Amino acid sequence: MFNFLNPTVLFALAAGLIPLIIHLLNRRKIKEIRFSTIHFLKQMARKEMRRLRIRQILLLLIRTLIILLLVATFARPTLRSSGGFLAGRATTEAVIIIDNSLSLNSLELTGNLLEKIRQQWINLEPAFQSGDRISVILGVNPLKVLADRETYSPALWEKIAKQIQPGYSTGNMNQAIFKALDVLHNSDIFNQELYILSDFQQSGFQPKELASLKENWDKRIKLFCLPVFHKPEENISIDTAAVANRLIEKNQTLKIDATAANRNPDSHLSALLSLVIGGNRVGQQNVSIASRERKPIVFETTLQSTGFISGYVESESDALLEDNRYYFNFFVPQNVQVLHLLPGHQFRSYIPLILKPAIDRNLFVYQSRFAEDWASIDFMKYKAIILEGIDRIPEGLAERLTQFTQRGNGLLIIPGGNMVSGEMNNLLKNLDMGQILDREGKPGGNGEFITMGKVNWQHPIFEGLFEDRKELNPVTFQSFYKIKPSPRNEVIIRMRNGEPLLVGGGQKSGSAYLLATPLQPEWTNLVVRGFVVPLIYRLLYYTVTRSVQERTSLTVGQPFSQVFRQLQPPYEFSLLRPSGVEEKISPVFKGSDLLLRVEQNPEPGNYEIRQGQQLIGMYSVNHSPLESEQKYYQKSDLEGFVPELKWIPLDADLVQSIETSRFGRELWPYFLGLAFLLLLLEMGLGYTGSRRQARQMQRELAET
Repeated sequence: MFNFLNPTVLFALAAGLIPLIIHLLNRRKIKEIRFSTIHFLKQMARKEMRRLRIRQILLLLIRTLIILLLVATFARPTLRSSGGFLAGRATTEAVIIIDNSLSLNSLELTGNLLEKIRQQWINLEPAFQSGDRISVILGVNPLKVLADRETYSPALWEKIAKQIQPGYSTGNMNQAIFKALDVLHNSDIFNQELYILSDFQQSGFQPKELASLKENWDKRIKLFCLPVFHKPEENISIDTAAVANRLIEKNQTLKIDATAANRNPDSHLSALLSLVIGGNRVGQQNVSIASRERKPIVFETTLQSTGFISGYVESESDALLEDNRYYFNFFVPQNVQVLHLLPGHQFRSYIPLILKPAIDRNLFVYQSRFAEDWASIDFMKYKAIILEGIDRIPEGLAERLTQFTQRGNGLLIIPGGNMVSGEMNNLLKNLDMGQILDREGKPGGNGEFITMGKVNWQHPIFEGLFEDRKELNPVTFQSFYKIKPSPRNEVIIRMRNGEPLLVGGGQKSGSAYLLATPLQPEWTNLVVRGFVVPLIYRLLYYTVTRSVQERTSLTVGQPFSQVFRQLQPPYEFSLLRPSGVEEKISPVFKGSDLLLRVEQNPEPGNYEIRQGQQLIGMYSVNHSPLESEQKYYQKSDLEGFVPELKWIPLDADLVQSIETSRFGRELWPYFLGLAFLLLLLEMGLGYTGSRRQARQMQRELAET
């Protein structure tokens, strides 16, 4: 279809009347004056008059056509448009999706790829005019709307250009496309356009979700894809890094498991990897990785500090710097406050002797109290409670112990010799720990005993211990309580006959453990075996650190939330970001607990949560390994999702390509060329005609 991009110029077509007006004005009436010799010229005039009139009419037509062609040239005629004769006047509703995900930080000699995205944005501006409505969406996770149906202006373009900054987020093109389509579907403007400025990394698109677009695509919407292209990059990424130890202790071996990946599709690469903990480089390894291979890496070091500790594994600089680090964090308590509840003065406990090595090393701060004083004890001052030898458990004490464990603290229950099973079972029910059925055997009996059986050596409390398990001295039991665990309990140790000896707590109990026998010589020889010292020490240590060891690691863009218990006023909290920026956090009260939530985590690193000046929490934020994959969609891949998309590479004339797609092929160069040819023809006709007329008159005069 034929139309004009600048139809406002067409009013100048009236100038095509100028040659006709001039021609008419030149036709004056001639007075006839007779001369005696003029009759010799009459015959010549009659012959030439006919030719002169034809030439004048031809020149009139040519001059008129030249003017019309020049006017049409400025009106920019096009061929094949669906917008109608006045398409050039129509307002456009445009949504522009800009990708600034991590993959676009790839370095080249001329800078990173995001600079090309920004340049494409700048090059796109001339395609719009006053009155067009513009929406701009950052196609990352989470989505960010930079402009919402704002009227086009140069100031808007400049503002958006400043916001196209390097990021660490993952691509989220699917949601961005559906968000853009929602904007367009709710628009009352007929001309609608969707632009995608991206490297079209495959991880940013979900083909199954996009498959529905082809059938439901609104034909009014023109889709323009403006790709930037990656070259094969030499890049080794760190995809994972985490503490392998499930029980972390000071002055013990700390094991860090990491994964490095060669992202280059063709080349074998080597790099030096480093382990940094607490700001100190404590380990290095050289690795050599084949093309597209992922390789596990193990670092080992001796832990020298306590508290919240941050670290990362790092590779050497390469094409994509942002995936060269992977952050982690962990917590090591300086000491554990342990409360030991005993039945009275006459009770003989071996727990102080068992814990003495840890107490001497200041790992445990130990205090013993009588159970009858439970109402006056502030349980929340402690991190672990040992309930030993207590036969009767009042309902109030059971309730306090339940609340204690539900707040993430540790509880170890060692039954007494004359236990009232009903009261104990009430406590176990509250803790979701099953129940005690009855007693087997006779304490201090006639030599009959049962030995310790199957042990879950994979449990964290045995990590790194008893590698030569065959040399363990046998543990025997003259008597024990039969335990029926809850389905949610974990049996850590069993008797030879399969009965549980040590049971781990259920979902309600946080960190609670139940031993099936009193730690008394007449019940078991466990109290004199070396096995008991690491068992009780590590059991208590693990009950305290387990909840803290559930280390939070997020991907850039994900929100953080955590419930904090046992916090005392003042409730003033702040977040220290990896960049060093500190900001306030407003807590949400949930009973006596506090919920702290951080919605925006846009940069990788370790984040610190503080109450006043005290560090109370830490979490790690990392890049997504998917952003390091060198796999990208091409035009042919996307055509399966969206019909008639316009793929405009970097080296193409962007505005010309868009306007050709909008309005068809522009014809003004042909109109201008034709006008120039007609001008030459007009000049030729005028010149040859006048010379021919002069020669003819001279010839006629000579004949007369």
